[in-house]
Amino acid sequence: MTAVLVAVYLFAIVAANLSVSHFGPVALVFTGWVLIPLDLTVKDVLQERWTGNALMARMGALVLCGSALSALLSPSAGGIAAGSFAAFAVAGTGDAVALHWLRHKPALVRMNGSNAAGSILDSVVFQLVAFGSIDAGLCMTQAASKMLGGFVWSLALYKMVGGKK
Repeated sequence: MTAVLVAVYLFAIVAANLSVSHFGPVALVFTGWVLIPLDLTVKDVLQERWTGNALMARMGALVLCGSALSALLSPSAGGIAAGSFAAFAVAGTGDAVALHWLRHKPALVRMNGSNAAGSILDSVVFQLVAFGSIDAGLCMTQAASKMLGGFVWSLALYKMVGGKK
């Protein structure tokens, strides 16, 4: 199951990066509702499976692989891949800290609480690095859509992994 989750994570981040590279900021609507919340939620499941000393290295490698694959598949996606890497590094850290703070809460509270932190950080950092500026309205819309999408994905993944605490 872990290998499938890694593959889903990488597919979603590469698809998100290539979509934004090809279609521009308008693709942020789709990526914000579907792909980024999926990545944030899968990351939470992987984080809970990969506890221990190698956790940070594994998460870092996962984020780096997603960005590198994006840049390799489409050299024109380099700026988007860089924005994605920076956003996921910052968002992943915020998400991981929130997930840790919520470790004694039920799984769905942990997933959605940490997704909220990651969604906000991802929305701000990605726009700043990939586009050189922040559109406040788009940023708020993105964060909200990522949280809602994350909620839907959390329900699906929670059910898929057997509703583990």
